[in-house]
Amino acid sequence: MMGHDRRNSLVGGISIWGVALGCIIGWGAFVMPGTTFLKTAGPVGTTHAICAAAVGMCIVAANYIYLASQLPGEGGAYIYSAKILGQDHAFLAIWSLLMAYISLLWANTTAVALFLRYLCGDLFHFGFHYTFANYEICFGEILVTIVIQIVFAVLVYFGKKVLTVLQVLLAAVLFVSVCILAVGVFRTYGFSMMTTPPFVSEKSHWLQQMDVFMLAPWMFVGFESAMYLMGTVKMKYKSIYGALVSAIFCGMLIYIFLTLIGASHVPGGYSNWTEYIGALDYYAGMEHVPVLYNAYAAMGEPGLALVVIAIMAALFTSIVGFYKAGMRALKQMSDGGVGGTWLKKERNGVPYVALMIILALSLWVPFLGRTAIQWNVDVATVSVSITYEYVAICAFLQARKCHNILHQILGICGMLLSVLYFVVILIPNLFMKDMLGSESYFILSIWCILGILLYWFVFRLDTQNRFGKSTVMWMMLLFLLFLSANMWMRLRMANKFEQRFGKNHVVDKLLIQNNIMQMGLVIFALIVLFSLFAIILQREKSMDKKIIQAEEHNRAKTEFLSHVSHDIRTPMNAIVGYSAMAMDEIGNEEKVREYIRNIQISSGYLLTLLNNVLEMSRIESGRLEIHHAPASIKTILEEIESILQIHLKEKKLTMYTDYQYPFAEYLYLDRLRLNQILMNLCTNAIKYTPEGGEIRMMLEQTQGPIKDGKEYVRCIFSVKDTGIGMAPEFVSKIYEAFERAETEEVSKIQGTGLGMAITKRIVDAFGGEIKLNTRQGIGTQFDVILDFEPVPEEYIRQIKDSHRKVTPTDGQFYGKRVLVADDMETNRKILMAMLRRMGIVAEEATNGIETGQLVKAHEAGYYDAILMDIHMPKMDGYEATSYIRSFEDAGKARVPIVAVTADAFHRDVQKALQHGMDAHISKPIDYQNIIQVLKKVFEGDNNGEET
Repeated sequence: MMGHDRRNSLVGGISIWGVALGCIIGWGAFVMPGTTFLKTAGPVGTTHAICAAAVGMCIVAANYIYLASQLPGEGGAYIYSAKILGQDHAFLAIWSLLMAYISLLWANTTAVALFLRYLCGDLFHFGFHYTFANYEICFGEILVTIVIQIVFAVLVYFGKKVLTVLQVLLAAVLFVSVCILAVGVFRTYGFSMMTTPPFVSEKSHWLQQMDVFMLAPWMFVGFESAMYLMGTVKMKYKSIYGALVSAIFCGMLIYIFLTLIGASHVPGGYSNWTEYIGALDYYAGMEHVPVLYNAYAAMGEPGLALVVIAIMAALFTSIVGFYKAGMRALKQMSDGGVGGTWLKKERNGVPYVALMIILALSLWVPFLGRTAIQWNVDVATVSVSITYEYVAICAFLQARKCHNILHQILGICGMLLSVLYFVVILIPNLFMKDMLGSESYFILSIWCILGILLYWFVFRLDTQNRFGKSTVMWMMLLFLLFLSANMWMRLRMANKFEQRFGKNHVVDKLLIQNNIMQMGLVIFALIVLFSLFAIILQREKSMDKKIIQAEEHNRAKTEFLSHVSHDIRTPMNAIVGYSAMAMDEIGNEEKVREYIRNIQISSGYLLTLLNNVLEMSRIESGRLEIHHAPASIKTILEEIESILQIHLKEKKLTMYTDYQYPFAEYLYLDRLRLNQILMNLCTNAIKYTPEGGEIRMMLEQTQGPIKDGKEYVRCIFSVKDTGIGMAPEFVSKIYEAFERAETEEVSKIQGTGLGMAITKRIVDAFGGEIKLNTRQGIGTQFDVILDFEPVPEEYIRQIKDSHRKVTPTDGQFYGKRVLVADDMETNRKILMAMLRRMGIVAEEATNGIETGQLVKAHEAGYYDAILMDIHMPKMDGYEATSYIRSFEDAGKARVPIVAVTADAFHRDVQKALQHGMDAHISKPIDYQNIIQVLKKVFEGDNNGEET
């Protein structure tokens, strides 16, 4: 298996190397040494510059590979920019790269006819002919170029499985052929001619090298086409980077070797390479291309054959590579919403529509000739630098997100390099002479306009709101348009002036200064306008967001009220109905008892619903509070089991409670919230388990994490049933409010759909985890994992002692006097009836003022306690309590006051205590609760807790 992986890795690495190198080297590598490199920087200067350019490309490659490792799958500048910067920037990145791909495809297909011209003379000079931009064009060469374009398009369409292999083989043939040529030529002529002189004499050496270095995006543009293989090769990213660096290094050697070959020998009559290179325009045939001439001169027919083989291999690999890269770029644009879906239609695994578009765009190019294509290739250097800039920015942002210092540095280096390429090439006379001609600036302007029109078209058809989010991209595109149009006009004016009045450096300098000032004003205006536009856009987005949030809030509120209204009406309908039926059956005690029992059940359900709605509202508003206090888990579980016995007996269910010993019984926890979690899980299990089923409540404890130097206990509470289970589609939304399974069995069971939503949020507030395992028709198990701090042993003893107090006995409250303060007569009557049942003398007051007056009017100790409602007219319960506590008579001022209110949350309990009350009872009042509270109050043992 390991050997298989190594073979796959090796094959993948060779494929990436072959595709990258094949696209790096084209026809230009054999022509540019004589026509450009040697003229610009000489053999030594060119060698230094190409080495530096290769290092720069290795930095760019490192940024590509880092992004590939972070964003696996098919790679490329478009995908990376879309994921990190958004679709707007991705559009500009791919539009820039696509221009480079297509321009270099044109350059290499038309080079076939040019190569045949040098090799075969006038063999293909037949049919009509004309001259465009000082380049002679004839029908025979046009025909050859069109045939080549069609043949390679057919190869790409039908030869998907073999083309990659051919690219690799021919890339290897190319590299080996150039190396053999270099050895043969160097052995024949040596190195003396190459270094005489080492540089061009007209200007400083570093500026010469900078001129060649600035051609790096053009020289190495093809290496990133291998990124489209990212989704198909299984290799470590370090190995992929090694393959790319190897391809860049081999490309560097080829450029250097061919440059040195071009300078190694000169025809008779010339003393050195500078004289020969300066006279190239006077030659036709092989002498016009120094690499061809010197290879033939040094090695004869074998040397010429090697050059022909190397050139054909370079043309084949580059044409195929740019065809494939171009169509994959178009497909990626289509995937991202740029263009129709028809762009990504595939046959034989090839996006054939994209291939046909590239072919259609290429067929008319031969009619323009090589000079016009060279203008386009010059612009491609600018566009590639834009793509590299985007890749570097994405790499930096991703590295910063992942806190990777090395790749942040590499990203910054890539950004600086790309800015250097862009600025120096685009802005004339910044460091060196004009890099672009007026025609290139014109083509760049047209490219910008086409990009703006395409973006406008895409933006109009964008239904998913993916575009139109970046003003920076628009600024860049408009800046390019204004700058290129401005430079085009300047160069045209300068050329016209020179033709009429001759070369004038003062005028030329004045034109440049005026252009720079004009561009500065335009850039300033663009920045201001786009800044204002960005502010307006941000405000509109903010307003739209608020409108959407308001609509969602209203929709959620309407849905919430709809659910609550429906669920409230159900028990209310039962209460009203059974009440009417009970009135009709007054003489039938058995029937009345049955109806009252049903009313009690419906009332209990209604109370549960109201509590859940209030709890859910509190949770959603972010007011859920967790208050830890010492408690016994064993007691909590026993109480839950005891409370559930009635429901278990009604459904004839069996419940088991299991503890894993040894375990920590006393823990710091929120008893109320834990009770809510377990009660919700258990009542759900009871509801959805058929008669005769089983429910098991289990507790397992393990060693928990250490927090703030304290060792916690991990409690795993499990509630397992043999119920109806859940369907997989419902499991994903079980924790959403008001969600219930839509099955016939569930529809017959009363429920609010809030219990599990509340449970999940309480578990989250505890910092715990809830897990679900369910199978439809088999049963369900919930596991709740919570961490609690154990109570120290010395405190446990105190807690146990406090629980040994005597429980209330009959007649214990006889003779006690309690004042009931409530503005609702019904509430007073119910509460007073409960008190009299306990043997307590009950008196009443209707508001806070009356309560205070009654306490003040009687002697101290007359009232043993006051049960005080909170919301009353004239003076509420808080104000009445403060008024009583302010009495000068300490006996009257210290009378125990218990809040009896529907304000039932923990903060309401705390608020009552803060206002001087002694205890808190929440409505509706439970008879057992009021006994417990009054017992503590009468014994003077109240701690303010709600019971």
